[in-house]
Amino acid sequence: MLPAYRTPCWPCWLVPDALRAPVTVGFIPNMFGPPPHYTFRHLVAYTALGVALTVFASLATFNQNAGVLETSQLTAASGTVTWVATHKYGVKFRLSTQPGVLDYPSKSGGNGTVSSALANAGTETVYALYNPTPRRPLYSDEDHFDVWEVRVGSVVVRSVAESQAGWRSDNAIAPWLFAVFLLATIYFGWFAWRARPRSGQ
Repeated sequence: MLPAYRTPCWPCWLVPDALRAPVTVGFIPNMFGPPPHYTFRHLVAYTALGVALTVFASLATFNQNAGVLETSQLTAASGTVTWVATHKYGVKFRLSTQPGVLDYPSKSGGNGTVSSALANAGTETVYALYNPTPRRPLYSDEDHFDVWEVRVGSVVVRSVAESQAGWRSDNAIAPWLFAVFLLATIYFGWFAWRARPRSGQ
């Protein structure tokens, strides 16, 4: 075992000797050791996941407009609100004349304002600009359309410009995520390489 050393204290006369617990330096190399109880397959799986997340984060890291749509790319819908549901990732609602589910994503910002406006719209006509390309979540058999603008009557609740700003703000954290995922990928990849099965063993 490596020898123990006492942590420097300043000023030393404030701390009695009995309270100065020795710290073993043997813990330092363990900070850079492989994660405990992980097999080669575990390390490879985490490395592959890290690669996928790093690639995903890089899309917004090198392009702050990733996922941001322009008004010309959106389709208009209107009708009265027949259903509203607020969830963790946004506000879902249906319009009387629009098939499928309209989904205002949380990353656009202003979820509370949009949810309140839709819930209190009553018989007023609601107008929405949405991405015409549908997506279908795993938990649903209906098409979902991402909404970029909501208007109740003549009042614009959330504009395209505000939603775009929300997406760009959300994309701003991508460089930090990219760095974390990249370091994690290198970490697991290094130990996966060292733990790889070798011929003759």
